[in-house]
Amino acid sequence: MAQWGGTRDGQAKLPELASRLILAVYGPAAALRFPSDDSIQHAGWDGVCDTPRDSTHIPAGKSVWEIGAQRARIGAKAQEDYAKRTANPLGVNPSETCFIFFTPQSWPQKEVWAAERRADGIWRDVRVIDGDTLVNWLELYPGVAEWLAVRIKRRPEGLRNLGEVWSEWSLATIPHLSPELIIADRDDQAISVLRWLYNSGSVLCVQAEAADEAIAFLHAAIGLLPINNRIYWESRILAAQSDDVARQLIGLGPKLIVVLNGGDPGVAAALVNAESIGHDRPNVNAVDVAHAAQER
Repeated sequence: MAQWGGTRDGQAKLPELASRLILAVYGPAAALRFPSDDSIQHAGWDGVCDTPRDSTHIPAGKSVWEIGAQRARIGAKAQEDYAKRTANPLGVNPSETCFIFFTPQSWPQKEVWAAERRADGIWRDVRVIDGDTLVNWLELYPGVAEWLAVRIKRRPEGLRNLGEVWSEWSLATIPHLSPELIIADRDDQAISVLRWLYNSGSVLCVQAEAADEAIAFLHAAIGLLPINNRIYWESRILAAQSDDVARQLIGLGPKLIVVLNGGDPGVAAALVNAESIGHDRPNVNAVDVAHAAQER
């Protein structure tokens, strides 16, 4: 991740990584703006966020973010950004706002620097999210971790996200299939799937002529949601290509949806019933000709 962060792709996508992680925690309850891709060239904060409650990595309320991707002089970069934005906070009231420096690099001195900046008494809070913190955060949200793994070309064996399954399946025909076509005249079923997502842990059975078609239907149903809601769920959904892969996901994450491809009913039940230390019961979803499990 550190090496990728210093590449052109990493610099363009780091804001999206931050926004995906925030939405994985808060969903549409978070108000955020993290310009990515070509928009990173625009002047202004690298990210602005407003969250309704404290979480492990982000305090409640407004936070402003500066991103440093380079591998060298990361402490100097943090200090330069802090000094620049403290001198000109761009309309933000520092006494009511948390300043967050975000980097994919490991920075052993991050807590010392953040404590010194908090002692300045200018910002409501000052925090650093570095590569080590990111690893711990990504462990809680395997869907975001899988998205990142694909970008850095370290695709986890036996796992796919819904977008990948959809692309492979929908592009196999000419003309290519669209999500609207998949859910045409199946609105009731799509709404049932969406309602199930918000329910407590349970197993959902989705039948189709092929497993990927069933997964494509899940993708299309989630596509009905507003963008932030959709990213929230996509950050928590993984398609396991075997029971052994699915078993490795038991107990992971605070709300995980696991799509089983012809899975053993016992594996689906284990996913649903798994205790997740420090969280509510997860919610597992296995979508297939056989069944879908939801872990909460």
